[in-house]
Amino acid sequence: MRSQRAGKHSLLCGDPVPPGEVVAAPSADQLDGVAVCLLDVSPAAQRDRLIRRGDDPALLPRHVAFAGWMRAHVADPAHRPDVIIGDGWDAMRWERWLPSGERATPWTGHVIDTSAPSAAPTLRREASCGIASAARKTTTARTIAIAAADSGAT
Repeated sequence: MRSQRAGKHSLLCGDPVPPGEVVAAPSADQLDGVAVCLLDVSPAAQRDRLIRRGDDPALLPRHVAFAGWMRAHVADPAHRPDVIIGDGWDAMRWERWLPSGERATPWTGHVIDTSAPSAAPTLRREASCGIASAARKTTTARTIAIAAADSGAT
């Protein structure tokens, strides 16, 4: 909130931070807005990177499924909210982003595909552009959440 009062943006990075959790946080109603930049990766590239990193191959389907959910969640908050609400903290205000028919998506979003091997050298530049693009889509955005699609995006 201090950054927002000073007219600055805040940047949240996580492993990953679903935008629904950011919007549902108890103090999120004090934010001017939320813009999201998702660092995404194709399922094949994600599997390859996680295997090279040494992750347990038995867990790959879960990683890929969560990344798919995150991709859909950024675009459509109504997509399977149970994924993060089920065992959520009691103080979370899930109603802030759950669909109500008239309510618009409570965040703006930008997706950067990091699947190609050539993506790494340009990712920093693209991420900067993606953050700026996401922020421009909402004139009052003061918080920008970046989420890597389940540990395999970069």
